[in-house]
Amino acid sequence: MLYSVDNQVTPITTIPYIERYNRWIEDLAPADHEAIIEELNRRIDGTEIQTSSWIPGKWEGTVFMAIYVACQISLII
Repeated sequence: MLYSVDNQVTPITTIPYIERYNRWIEDLAPADHEAIIEELNRRIDGTEIQTSSWIPGKWEGTVFMAIYVACQISLII
């Protein structure tokens, strides 16, 4: 579950800029999307707090590079 940084009590239940998110997801191959979810779960499972901006660190050579590529494709279209 994600919580607001402001009060750490209010859960985040919506995706900001949902239209952009949906475009990016459409440009991700299903296998890439699944690999990203699996890697995020591997890194997060068993921990209490994660800072999203620290994940993944370096993008090149990771499953997360597909996110960058998908976002670049949606900028061209």
